[in-house]
Amino acid sequence: MYTIRFPDDNPFTGEYLSVTFKEGEGQTDSDYLAERFARKGLEVEKEPEPEKEPPKPTEEEVKASVATAEKEQKKAAAAAKKAAAQSAGEPDAKDGE
Repeated sequence: MYTIRFPDDNPFTGEYLSVTFKEGEGQTDSDYLAERFARKGLEVEKEPEPEKEPPKPTEEEVKASVATAEKEQKKAAAAAKKAAAQSAGEPDAKDGE
């Protein structure tokens, strides 16, 4: 989207090159018209594009993410249990002691 402005000394209201102006300001989505207005000496300001939100995950993606998180939680719990047992001086069950 472009905002087009006439110079301050010309608060034009009406239609010019198919764009409606009110008190010297109009808007267009056309790159072509924005270039034409700029060549004619009008102020042309391109407005930033709004940021698009990322797409929402599908149900399958959510399920896969939850399953992965659950596996990681189980691994972390097992590692914590093993560390606690080792710090208490208990033998490692895998060593067969």
